[in-house]
Amino acid sequence: MPQDEANIIIKSCISYILYSNDDTFGLQFNDFREKLKTVRITEIFDDDETMFATCPYFYLKTTVRSLIKLLKETEGIEFENISINLNLIIPQIWKRLKTEEKRAFADAYTDCVNSNDYIRTDALNKILLKVQGFDYVKENIRSRTFISVANKLIDTHFGVNNFYNEPGIIQTLENLGTKFPKPALKNCITAVLYVKLGNSYNTSWSAETVADRLLNRLTTDEWILYLDRYIKEETDLLDSIHGPNKVPRMYSQWKLVVKTYKLKSLSITDPIAKQILS
Repeated sequence: MPQDEANIIIKSCISYILYSNDDTFGLQFNDFREKLKTVRITEIFDDDETMFATCPYFYLKTTVRSLIKLLKETEGIEFENISINLNLIIPQIWKRLKTEEKRAFADAYTDCVNSNDYIRTDALNKILLKVQGFDYVKENIRSRTFISVANKLIDTHFGVNNFYNEPGIIQTLENLGTKFPKPALKNCITAVLYVKLGNSYNTSWSAETVADRLLNRLTTDEWILYLDRYIKEETDLLDSIHGPNKVPRMYSQWKLVVKTYKLKSLSITDPIAKQILS
């Protein structure tokens, strides 16, 4: 589709959002909506990447809002086409989107979670992971998502083929967002530490690289909260790094963590935490 025709179609979307009374615009918008439900965006525009990279922002806003609405309305093959178009469009425009549109997309995910709409939740979850958009999801939903992935990582660590399976899951944890939600802090740090410490045999090297990045972004306050309040509840982890049954290799890795992040210098009051830092 030529650039001028593409612009006309998207302009018609704008008129629809603004509740224009122009019947012609309404018909053009409906045509655009129908195309989104029946074909991929790459079949609508000759060069969709260039178009979305250079078009006025209002075009992006309208397209995002329209796709969100269509995702909720469609079923069957139309829903599949909308899901495909979302996967094609959102990642390439995410960095251009303003906070309002990012939140609107994240709110659509929250709505699907709250209504137990697992199919639409999964579709939006994959896109949010791809664009690292969970920072815009409401806190309680974000926390539940982080906790779920962290617990899966812990289960994987203690399962078969853990060295092979850990990298993909910890990468998912990293992709959820740039900061652990406070309610999920305990689960997330514990899961990352298990990956970092490994086991009596070794460590999953690929997973450890991601673990290092996640540990690097922890703040002093987050370390203090975890060590002072939470680590004493992680009895399996404590047994591995402290006391008569500690695992030598995991203990060695723990001492490296303590040194790297200067944990001894933190103002820790919990006696158990003080012992494992000494």
